[in-house]
Amino acid sequence: MREELEDFKKGINQKLTETTKELASQATRIELAEQRVSEIEDWDMDVKEALTQALKQQRVLQNRLTDREGRNRRNNIRIFGLTEGAEGTSTTQFIERLLTTELSLPAESDLQIQLAHRSLMPRPASDRPPRSIVVNFLQYTTKEMVLKEAWKQRIKFQDRALFFDHDYATEILQKRKEYITIERNPRDIQIETSRGSAPGIEERLQKTLPWQRVGNSEDTAVRAKQRLQGFQRK
Repeated sequence: MREELEDFKKGINQKLTETTKELASQATRIELAEQRVSEIEDWDMDVKEALTQALKQQRVLQNRLTDREGRNRRNNIRIFGLTEGAEGTSTTQFIERLLTTELSLPAESDLQIQLAHRSLMPRPASDRPPRSIVVNFLQYTTKEMVLKEAWKQRIKFQDRALFFDHDYATEILQKRKEYITIERNPRDIQIETSRGSAPGIEERLQKTLPWQRVGNSEDTAVRAKQRLQGFQRK
């Protein structure tokens, strides 16, 4: 009986020793894993910080590039709606004749057009809108004069309406398109939250559209109060 107890005790001690070694081994592996996780977390923070700085720098460079592009286009206008091929062999001469004939410019005006050409893209199919024409003037004041006169009247060529505008930088043009979409369709915008679409957001967006002038100051105060109540903190 005593021998059996001794054997049982030895077996238990052996199992405990093996378990202790296994636990020590597991503890070592866990410690190594925690160390690696800590290193990865530190690396992740460094990467995020570097990425944040890179994005900030990229935004600064993009703003500078957009500003430079806008300055380079400062003396340009774009003409939309002119049928492909209508300009003939010399776009510059055609545009100068068109502006001189159609716009109410002073008789002594010298347009000083430096260059005129179609936008740099493949020629569209016959059923697609024609490419715009970019016109570069030597003087900024001449460009502004032409635009102002063009906006005062409706200009047509071969029964097609022509539209005149600034030659915007690519990023500015994209932002203008986004703004026009929001301004025209405020109720089409959905803002998602953790609980789904935010209730009443369309109405709130509608309230942020340009304010309307009303008859008297009392009505103005009432309308202002109604609009601001929707944005009070709960």
